[in-house]
Amino acid sequence: MAGQGSDQRRREGNYDREGTLIRQRTTDPKCILVIGDDSAFSGSDAEREAKFRTFELFRRDSRNIGILTYSELYERAAFVVGRSARQADAYRDNVTEE
Repeated sequence: MAGQGSDQRRREGNYDREGTLIRQRTTDPKCILVIGDDSAFSGSDAEREAKFRTFELFRRDSRNIGILTYSELYERAAFVVGRSARQADAYRDNVTEE
């Protein structure tokens, strides 16, 4: 039953080759990959739909990697900047009213 001892150790933690418990923790980093732009989805309506669906399947199947096109990154940045500008305007309006 030597296998049971090694199974038990694995359940309790991670060990190096010498059998010493590894106390370091790992992280699960997120990566963002920015590639291409929306013009890559060109062709007939059916071709564009097939390309977009394939891209979406690839994007969803990639673990811990956020995949964006340059167009999507630009839209997100424009949203953030626009929102920040609106918040700053609202703050200035509130300050001047007081």
